[in-house]
Amino acid sequence: MRRMLRTSCGLVGLLLLTACSSSEDDASPPSETSVESGASLEQLAIIEERPISRDDYEGGFLRYVACIEEFGGEIEYAIPPGEGIRYLVLEGADDDEACYDTHFALIDENWQLENPRNLQPMITQLIDCLIDAGIDPDHVDPSPNRGIEQENQLADLSNQETAAGLECPVVKDQHMEELYERLSNR
Repeated sequence: MRRMLRTSCGLVGLLLLTACSSSEDDASPPSETSVESGASLEQLAIIEERPISRDDYEGGFLRYVACIEEFGGEIEYAIPPGEGIRYLVLEGADDDEACYDTHFALIDENWQLENPRNLQPMITQLIDCLIDAGIDPDHVDPSPNRGIEQENQLADLSNQETAAGLECPVVKDQHMEELYERLSNR
């Protein structure tokens, strides 16, 4: 996950208006925002119409990218079909956090909750590593249920790995590997 999970408090009655313009004089992060969350009104409207569509998820991300680039930042990303977006914020992105909060934070968090990643490959790899080291894993089969069940299994097995002083191999994320490869070829 790009960010730690934050909770959304919904639409607040008072709104702070900050305009995003292409003017070089304007150094504030974009859009109309909620005072409490910093989220744009557009982002708040999207999360109110749950579940979040793939188009809204990608659109929020692309607004985040445009904001970073508008403020001189650089970002590399991959948008794999049906999966979460992978990205790396590079140099010059002083307003990364403000851009993220304004355009993508709530959309991203809600998308990830609604579309949890399949952690079975990582869980299976940890189970195998623990067994190979002669340790009885707390879980012998990965849960088929994405979300909290798999996250809890992964945490339990990771704790066992740490307690045993092991460094089990990690399942590589192909899309992130491609991003790192693109960066190394610059």
